[in-house]
Amino acid sequence: MKFLLWALVLYLVWRWYQSTQNKIKRDAESDNAFQSPQSNEQTAAAELVEKMVSCSHCGIHVPLSEAVQSNSGSVFCSIEHQRQHTG
Repeated sequence: MKFLLWALVLYLVWRWYQSTQNKIKRDAESDNAFQSPQSNEQTAAAELVEKMVSCSHCGIHVPLSEAVQSNSGSVFCSIEHQRQHTG
C-alpha cells in the first residue's frame, strides 16, 4: 500500500512538473510572437537613422544630407564655415 501511495505522489509531481514546463514554453513562444513586431520596428527605425559627420572647422556633428562637402572631401556644417576654413 505504501508503494502505491508513493507511486501516486511521484506521478502527480511528475505531471505538475510537465504542466509547468509546457506553460513556460507557451509563454516563451507568445513572447517571441510579440517581439517580432518590435524587432521590425527597430529595423525600420535603424534604416531611418542617418549618418552624422563632424564639421572640419568647428567640430559640430550634422546629418550627412545637411552637410556641405568641399572638393577636397572635407565636410562642413555650413557654407560660412567652408569659406572660413579655406580662406
